[in-house]
Amino acid sequence: MSNLNDPELLADLRKHAVDGGTFEMYVGDGWLRLVRECHEAVVRRFPDYELHAVKEKYAELAFQAFPGPRENYPGGSWPLAEMAAVDELTDLFRERSATICEACGSPGEWRDHNGHEVTLCGRCSARVNESS
Repeated sequence: MSNLNDPELLADLRKHAVDGGTFEMYVGDGWLRLVRECHEAVVRRFPDYELHAVKEKYAELAFQAFPGPRENYPGGSWPLAEMAAVDELTDLFRERSATICEACGSPGEWRDHNGHEVTLCGRCSARVNESS
């Protein structure tokens, strides 16, 4: 699911995305605030960070970012300490996403819907079951 419900957030993310104007995020509306908070946390520490993807993966938020453009680093690779710092930040939001309904933002939990792992609240889970 491509998310266009928050054009301001999408514009902010595209400033950091490796594919710029074509970047899309693939999460439900319930995680938009979490994505915004994650972006703000990463940009505070790494103002020129490079964004590769924002999506749901195994029922959790996957905010895939690097400290900055590779060409800005000697040898073309990111320092391990900076990579670890980015991972530490994004992991906090990945962990939080496991408790937030991706569809509506209410408290949620891991569920299996037809072999697809999702984090949903009871109400949204029932709605998904009704439509499948």
